[in-house]
Amino acid sequence: MKVKNRATDEGNCDATPDAPPDATSPPIDKPRSRQQHPPDALIHFDHMPDSAYVRLRVVKELFGISSATVWRWSKMGKITATRLSENTTGWNVGGLRRALKAAA
Repeated sequence: MKVKNRATDEGNCDATPDAPPDATSPPIDKPRSRQQHPPDALIHFDHMPDSAYVRLRVVKELFGISSATVWRWSKMGKITATRLSENTTGWNVGGLRRALKAAA
């Protein structure tokens, strides 16, 4: 089975797939990972009211834990997850602040 190379099949690059890029080849833009930039809610966490809710990614980065650990801690009652809608779960900022103080 032949695998298509988008760069050469679409005529976007003059170089062959095995050849190293030369000075005339356009630079290849790599897509940025979402994990390179902290979410705005994490940056502004200290200024958020206790009644606000944040999503999973903020909780992960706030505690430095994995998604599985966030859900495990929620199940254990260490942090409280709240269902905000059918497909959305959030964690209360005030509750997270109390959990952070208890962990310190």
